[in-house]
Amino acid sequence: MLEVRLFRLNVVPCGTERNGYKMKSKEIMEKIDFPAEAIDYLLTAENEYDSERIAAAAKDFCYENCTLNEAFDKIKAMNTGVSEYTEQLIFFINAANPLLERYKKAGIDEEIFWASMHDLKWKLEECHQVYGIWGTFVGFWFTDFYHLKRFALGRLQFERAKFKCEEYTGKEIHLKNGDAVYNVHIPSSGKLDMDSVVQSMKKAYEFYHETGNMAIVCSSWLLDPDIREAFPENS
Repeated sequence: MLEVRLFRLNVVPCGTERNGYKMKSKEIMEKIDFPAEAIDYLLTAENEYDSERIAAAAKDFCYENCTLNEAFDKIKAMNTGVSEYTEQLIFFINAANPLLERYKKAGIDEEIFWASMHDLKWKLEECHQVYGIWGTFVGFWFTDFYHLKRFALGRLQFERAKFKCEEYTGKEIHLKNGDAVYNVHIPSSGKLDMDSVVQSMKKAYEFYHETGNMAIVCSSWLLDPDIREAFPENS
């Protein structure tokens, strides 16, 4: 007797992901250019944690079902003995998967996701430079990235905000307290030049679908004119 069986072959096109595929921590860290030493250190530390509990806390945080402090408390409860700075960075790395889910649901370009995720690298390097620890000492800073409120668009990072001063009048623009503006942040990602700033603002103008004047607010020590006295001309 001849038995005939039919099989269905599922082919996944190159460059796409299977449904439910979750990026591994190493894959994420390599994608955002973590130093090899940092990757090895963080992967070893991550082994001290219950991966399912971290994933659950990360998803709750990304989908705004708990606060960042509540999520951190769930991770701290594992009592691993790992540095708090390292622990917080491990949490944010694990939160990359649910964040990417939210990006896809919102129809936001994945390129912007990876550009925004690079902020983990800048804070990793700052932490290592200041404390000699691979981690982050500004965990609070990442909330708006993971709640789809802050985005890296070229050299600069942007978020919608309310104007906090009483009043401002400039060229073709008038602002009063409470008006909609965009806060701009300057990550420690390298040289800051006029061309990269202009290109970044053009990206933001398009991303936020602006049609008129776009009010930009930036508070940074980099804008202090006395910096000219502290650093050489071509710094």
